[in-house]
Amino acid sequence: MHKKAQSQIITTVLIILLVLAAIVIVWQVVNSTIRGGATQIEASSDCIGIQLTVEDISCAAGDLSAVIRRGPDQATYSKLKVILDSGNPVDITGGDVPGPLGTYTYTKAAAGTGQHTVGVAATILNEDGTEITCGVSDSSAVLC
Repeated sequence: MHKKAQSQIITTVLIILLVLAAIVIVWQVVNSTIRGGATQIEASSDCIGIQLTVEDISCAAGDLSAVIRRGPDQATYSKLKVILDSGNPVDITGGDVPGPLGTYTYTKAAAGTGQHTVGVAATILNEDGTEITCGVSDSSAVLC
Protein backbone atom coordinates (compact mmCIF):
# COMPACT_ATOMS: atom_id res chain seq x y z
CA MET A 1 0.00 0.00 0.00
CA HIS A 2 2.95 2.27 0.58
CA LYS A 3 4.17 1.90 -2.99
CA LYS A 4 0.78 2.85 -4.43
CA ALA A 5 0.75 6.14 -2.50
CA GLN A 6 4.30 6.94 -3.58
CA SER A 7 3.50 6.40 -7.26
CA GLN A 8 0.51 8.78 -7.03
CA ILE A 9 2.72 11.47 -5.43
CA ILE A 10 5.40 11.01 -8.09
CA THR A 11 2.76 11.17 -10.86
CA THR A 12 1.28 14.36 -9.41
CA VAL A 13 4.72 16.01 -9.12
CA LEU A 14 5.57 15.05 -12.72
CA ILE A 15 2.27 16.48 -14.01
CA ILE A 16 2.91 19.74 -12.12
CA LEU A 17 6.43 19.96 -13.59
CA LEU A 18 5.12 19.33 -17.12
CA VAL A 19 2.48 22.05 -16.69
CA LEU A 20 5.12 24.50 -15.43
CA ALA A 21 7.41 23.66 -18.36
CA ALA A 22 4.53 24.23 -20.80
CA ILE A 23 3.75 27.59 -19.19
CA VAL A 24 7.40 28.69 -19.51
CA ILE A 25 7.54 27.66 -23.18
CA VAL A 26 4.28 29.43 -24.04
CA TRP A 27 5.41 32.56 -22.14
CA GLN A 28 8.66 32.71 -24.10
CA VAL A 29 6.81 32.59 -27.42
CA VAL A 30 4.20 35.16 -26.36
CA ASN A 31 6.80 37.48 -24.80
CA SER A 32 9.04 37.50 -27.89
CA THR A 33 6.03 38.15 -30.14
CA ILE A 34 4.90 41.08 -28.00
CA ARG A 35 8.40 42.59 -27.85
CA GLY A 36 8.86 42.25 -31.62
CA GLY A 37 5.51 43.92 -32.29
CA ALA A 38 6.32 46.76 -29.90
CA THR A 39 9.65 47.38 -31.65
CA GLN A 40 7.92 47.52 -35.06
CA ILE A 41 5.29 49.93 -33.76
CA GLU A 42 7.95 52.18 -32.25
CA ALA A 43 9.95 52.19 -35.49
CA SER A 44 6.87 52.95 -37.56
CA SER A 45 5.81 55.78 -35.27
CA ASP A 46 9.07 57.61 -36.06
CA CYS A 47 7.97 57.81 -39.71
CA ILE A 48 4.58 59.38 -38.97
CA GLY A 49 5.78 63.00 -39.02
CA ILE A 50 7.83 62.70 -42.22
CA GLN A 51 6.66 65.16 -44.89
CA LEU A 52 8.35 64.77 -48.26
CA THR A 53 6.72 65.91 -51.50
CA VAL A 54 7.76 65.70 -55.14
CA GLU A 55 7.23 69.14 -56.66
CA ASP A 56 7.91 70.63 -60.06
CA ILE A 57 8.74 67.44 -61.94
CA SER A 58 9.75 68.05 -65.55
CA CYS A 59 11.48 66.61 -68.59
CA ALA A 60 13.74 68.85 -70.66
CA ALA A 61 16.56 68.07 -73.10
CA GLY A 62 16.39 64.37 -72.22
CA ASP A 63 16.83 64.99 -68.49
CA LEU A 64 14.27 64.15 -65.84
CA SER A 65 14.26 66.72 -63.05
CA ALA A 66 12.28 66.69 -59.78
CA VAL A 67 12.30 69.13 -56.90
CA ILE A 68 11.85 67.35 -53.56
CA ARG A 69 10.56 69.48 -50.70
CA ARG A 70 10.88 68.52 -47.05
CA GLY A 71 8.31 69.60 -44.46
CA PRO A 72 8.99 71.03 -41.00
CA ASP A 73 9.69 67.65 -39.36
CA GLN A 74 12.60 67.43 -36.95
CA ALA A 75 13.71 63.86 -37.77
CA THR A 76 17.37 63.15 -38.48
CA TYR A 77 17.56 61.89 -42.06
CA SER A 78 20.49 59.66 -42.88
CA LYS A 79 19.39 59.18 -46.50
CA LEU A 80 16.80 60.37 -48.93
CA LYS A 81 15.62 57.68 -51.32
CA VAL A 82 14.53 58.66 -54.82
CA ILE A 83 12.68 55.87 -56.60
CA LEU A 84 12.46 56.11 -60.39
CA ASP A 85 9.74 54.19 -62.25
CA SER A 86 9.21 51.86 -59.24
CA GLY A 87 12.76 50.55 -59.57
CA ASN A 88 15.71 50.45 -57.26
CA PRO A 89 16.04 53.52 -55.05
CA VAL A 90 18.87 56.00 -55.48
CA ASP A 91 20.26 57.00 -52.07
CA ILE A 92 20.96 60.69 -51.56
CA THR A 93 23.17 61.06 -48.50
CA GLY A 94 25.37 63.51 -46.66
CA GLY A 95 25.08 67.23 -47.31
CA ASP A 96 22.59 66.68 -50.12
CA VAL A 97 19.79 65.69 -47.72
CA PRO A 98 17.64 68.81 -47.24
CA GLY A 99 17.05 70.22 -43.79
CA PRO A 100 13.59 71.10 -42.45
CA LEU A 101 11.66 73.14 -45.05
CA GLY A 102 14.51 72.66 -47.53
CA THR A 103 14.50 71.41 -51.10
CA TYR A 104 16.67 69.12 -53.19
CA THR A 105 16.68 68.97 -56.98
CA TYR A 106 17.27 65.51 -58.43
CA THR A 107 18.28 65.30 -62.08
CA LYS A 108 18.89 62.18 -64.15
CA ALA A 109 18.95 61.30 -67.82
CA ALA A 110 15.47 60.04 -68.71
CA ALA A 111 15.38 56.42 -69.77
CA GLY A 112 13.51 56.83 -73.03
CA THR A 113 10.25 58.55 -73.79
CA GLY A 114 6.95 57.92 -72.09
CA GLN A 115 5.64 58.35 -68.59
CA HIS A 116 8.20 58.38 -65.77
CA THR A 117 7.37 58.21 -62.07
CA VAL A 118 9.50 59.69 -59.29
CA GLY A 119 8.86 58.67 -55.69
CA VAL A 120 10.60 59.79 -52.52
CA ALA A 121 11.15 58.12 -49.14
CA ALA A 122 13.30 58.87 -46.11
CA THR A 123 15.71 56.80 -44.07
CA ILE A 124 15.93 58.27 -40.59
CA LEU A 125 18.16 57.69 -37.60
CA ASN A 126 16.36 56.34 -34.56
CA GLU A 127 17.24 57.51 -31.04
CA ASP A 128 19.38 54.39 -30.52
CA GLY A 129 21.33 55.02 -33.76
CA THR A 130 19.61 52.44 -35.95
CA GLU A 131 18.32 53.35 -39.39
CA ILE A 132 14.63 53.08 -40.24
CA THR A 133 13.49 53.24 -43.86
CA CYS A 134 10.05 54.82 -44.10
CA GLY A 135 7.54 54.14 -46.84
CA VAL A 136 7.19 56.28 -49.96
CA SER A 137 5.93 59.69 -48.84
CA ASP A 138 4.97 61.04 -52.24
CA SER A 139 5.29 60.27 -55.92
CA SER A 140 4.59 62.13 -59.11
CA ALA A 141 4.63 61.32 -62.81
CA VAL A 142 5.66 63.23 -65.94
CA LEU A 143 5.41 62.46 -69.64
CA CYS A 144 8.71 62.85 -71.49
